[in-house]
Amino acid sequence: MTPSLDSWILAARPPTLWAAVAPVLVGSALAARAEVFRTDAAVVALVAAVLIQIGVNFANDVNRNPRECFLDFNLCKKYSSLIGDHKWNAYSSST
Repeated sequence: MTPSLDSWILAARPPTLWAAVAPVLVGSALAARAEVFRTDAAVVALVAAVLIQIGVNFANDVNRNPRECFLDFNLCKKYSSLIGDHKWNAYSSST
């Protein structure tokens, strides 16, 4: 079973991406004020920051504590749809 695009988007956790965008915006504003702003550098920094944040979000899902999933199975299923049901089958009987 292949995960849907919606599953990938949910696992990327779009609301957390502002944590990657904000520092790049601040740095770009400071560079513009100092008259050394470069659009290419800002775009590369923004893309890299967002991709790193998405990667961290995926890693957090993969490494989620199994005990935490045992206690709150619905939370783990919501954010871990990309990992596959096989990992969570051991915990599904508790709900």
